[in-house]
Amino acid sequence: MNFIKHRTIGFLIRLLKKSNMKEIQIDPFPNLKITENAYKRDVVGNVGNKKQRNIGGKSMVSINVFNNGEKRVNAMIPETINGNTFMSVFPNPIQLYFSFSLKAFNQSEELRNKEFIKKSKKVNGEKKYFLNVDADKTHPLYNSYLQLKIGSIIMLACSIEAFVNSIITESITYKDKKGEELNQEQIQRWVSLADKIQFVIPEIYDVDFKKTYKKEYDQIMSLIRIRNEFVHLKNYNKSPFSEEYQKLFISLKKFKMKQCLKAAKKYMCEYKEDFIKEI
Repeated sequence: MNFIKHRTIGFLIRLLKKSNMKEIQIDPFPNLKITENAYKRDVVGNVGNKKQRNIGGKSMVSINVFNNGEKRVNAMIPETINGNTFMSVFPNPIQLYFSFSLKAFNQSEELRNKEFIKKSKKVNGEKKYFLNVDADKTHPLYNSYLQLKIGSIIMLACSIEAFVNSIITESITYKDKKGEELNQEQIQRWVSLADKIQFVIPEIYDVDFKKTYKKEYDQIMSLIRIRNEFVHLKNYNKSPFSEEYQKLFISLKKFKMKQCLKAAKKYMCEYKEDFIKEI
């Protein structure tokens, strides 16, 4: 019986580890396939015939032939460092933001769970620890922890907003609360992210995420709220002992970021299948 019990617990631990996202695939943007015929007709023989230009930091479109023989049309933004120019395929910004958020969250968890105790001293022999610093200083480890937590929230909200804007196409119009008809650009610029998710997107697409996935919808709304609090930080310190800033950071400590990452993934994949892929 004990052997079976231990094996069952081990299986659950492995299952829980697998359920945590570690890294996601970031696709090129754009990433257009080019056929062999088009490549031979339009590319071979034409490349290099024109006078070389100074590409500097300008964006450029390139036709790349990769190691596996695949050919793609991609964008690149060259970086010149010490006279050397480096180029790479440009990443999808939405996935780039999501990946940053995920990494920042995982790193913050790593700092809290493994590194805090290494840099702390015990208080009065109890299981209480103080990240040791001199007077007038803050601990860089704790600072990094908070930066990563806040950065993770902000970048995930940026990823969701960029995704929502990307699925609002040129042909789309929307009547706002005042009855004014807005075009694509006006929707993207003037309608809040929360209203886009709650009202605009369900009008355009068959899926009403709020009705189908109420729990995940609420998690995304809570993400937007706390992002706004940190981005638009108010002058809370009315006195040296005001607790308003601390209350905001306590809400950060309690915030369920892991669930928000999963909710954001579900939201995006509901409108674009396999858009967020783990690797």
